[in-house]
Amino acid sequence: KQVNGPLVVLTVENFDAAALAKLLGNQIAVENHKQRNGERMLSETISHVQNNNLAVLLTESPVTAVVTANRDARVRAAMAYSFPAVRQAVDEAGANLLTIDPRGRSISEIAGMINEFVRSSA
Repeated sequence: KQVNGPLVVLTVENFDAAALAKLLGNQIAVENHKQRNGERMLSETISHVQNNNLAVLLTESPVTAVVTANRDARVRAAMAYSFPAVRQAVDEAGANLLTIDPRGRSISEIAGMINEFVRSSA
């Protein structure tokens, strides 16, 4: 299905996608793809960004995702590890794709980072 607007893509095991979706509300779509090929999911996430949408990729390989995504001139991917890093990614790089490694972070912290990304990008 085609999603317009901000999209969060999950590619990690043992993460409660339903709880994240509940915290984010219905303005941000959450897709859980932990059983699918990570490279394919990155490609689909990049396609979403190419259509002038924001995306957040929750992955245990955020650096690899950023490097791969930034090969496309329409994508400005950045990795975030804190609220200030989210704002910096938007302010300094105009990020339209944010990668977050969820390990060691609470769902509420991740939801806050995602909401900050969407707010800062508006």
